[in-house]
Amino acid sequence: MAFASVFRGLGAVYLGLAALALFAAIPAASMGETAALTAFIGTGGFALFLGVSGYLLARSMRGEPGPREGVAMLLIAWITTPALAAFPFLGAPGLEGYGDAFFEAMTAVTTTGSGLIDVTRADRSVVLYHALLEWGGGFLSVVLVLVILVALNLTGPGVHRSTLFTLEEGSLFGRFSQIMQSAGLVYVVATMAAFLALVSSGTAVMDAFYLALTAPATSGGAPRAEPMTDYVPAVGEIALSLAMLAGTLNFALMWQAYRDPSLRMEWFRDPETRALIAGAAALAAALIFIGVLQDTVRPAAAIHDAVALVSTTARFAAPDAVRELPPALILVVTFVGGSAVSTAGGVKIIRMLLLFNHAWVELRRVSHPSGVALLTFRGRRLADRAFVSLWVYFLGFTGALGALILAVTLAGSDFGAAASAAVAALSNAGPILGVTTPQDLDFGAFPPAARWCLALGMALGRMEVLAFVAAFTPGLWRR
Repeated sequence: MAFASVFRGLGAVYLGLAALALFAAIPAASMGETAALTAFIGTGGFALFLGVSGYLLARSMRGEPGPREGVAMLLIAWITTPALAAFPFLGAPGLEGYGDAFFEAMTAVTTTGSGLIDVTRADRSVVLYHALLEWGGGFLSVVLVLVILVALNLTGPGVHRSTLFTLEEGSLFGRFSQIMQSAGLVYVVATMAAFLALVSSGTAVMDAFYLALTAPATSGGAPRAEPMTDYVPAVGEIALSLAMLAGTLNFALMWQAYRDPSLRMEWFRDPETRALIAGAAALAAALIFIGVLQDTVRPAAAIHDAVALVSTTARFAAPDAVRELPPALILVVTFVGGSAVSTAGGVKIIRMLLLFNHAWVELRRVSHPSGVALLTFRGRRLADRAFVSLWVYFLGFTGALGALILAVTLAGSDFGAAASAAVAALSNAGPILGVTTPQDLDFGAFPPAARWCLALGMALGRMEVLAFVAAFTPGLWRR
């Protein structure tokens, strides 16, 4: 194995974690939160040591990176990063021991969002640190998809592969830095625009900073326990809707449209983008209608919550209206998720579109055996063999969902709650628990053993199922 590429990639991830932890130390020092300050400096210093060590080790090693290194990078990054990030959460209100701290860090890094911490009693710097991890986790998910999964073709057919993100043969990590800069520009612009719009709308600066960090990451964390309508004006909700939409659109398409103005209309004509916007519009109309029936009409909140649902953010401004939707609909929308190459979780819209198209073509072939039924997508013909990995992915995802539901149920949870929690974990949409269970549950209602299973599910949702399954294929690790 070419360990140099793995160490170099992990070194970059740990240096990013060090930067987030040390940044959180600034408000901790200004607010006199000594315990949090010590934890941030310790975590940041240790992550900095690991990051620099990874780069130094990589300099003395040689080897061409390939699929093994890519899969190893995914597995190690999504497990060890939350493990390192967990230490500042130790002793926070609502958390007991390292297990709870690890679970909290996992909800943040995987952008699942809804954890165990009591934000009303926790140090404000710790709450901000949670938002920083959510922001960093969203960016990490996009970069790892572009660097590894697209290059290894583990995302299935039909995923838009821009030339800007196509890697050269035998150079899996060769454009790691360029991809970080390209995707980072889109990500940072969306974050800054959301922050300025929120502050301009009258939202408190700290709340605006937290929400601006989490919106493009499509993460469901919240700076306060009360409903968002209590501290974010309608204009701010629209700004958050746009930021979440930016996070759930295809980053490769957005970057290509930015670089080449002639392709901007192609972006809007893209079937995945159209399906996402159409789904959000239909949900917004339903929520507005529910608001009319409840005599609590607030179109901005309805638009926000519709985008929050299709983007798997699941942080709702008016949760009472969302609860009126059928729980099965909420779970299905969350299961499908957002666009490929985005911060959203779920199976992804592109895969579902392709599966439906393929199924329709097969039905036509059955009803007209002598006819010719071809499947085209995004202007190109797709051969039947291209769908093998797609069906394997879908079966793998649903199999993982079933296994997770079984594990959480065996750990002592109700089946209905286990099903909602499993979808929330695999789709990285934690807050849907509160609107799909009769008891308005959160992850704190589950036993510790169930939470460990759910934490693994969150990591699996970010790794992509095929990468996780590939890790257990003996042929991958043979020379």
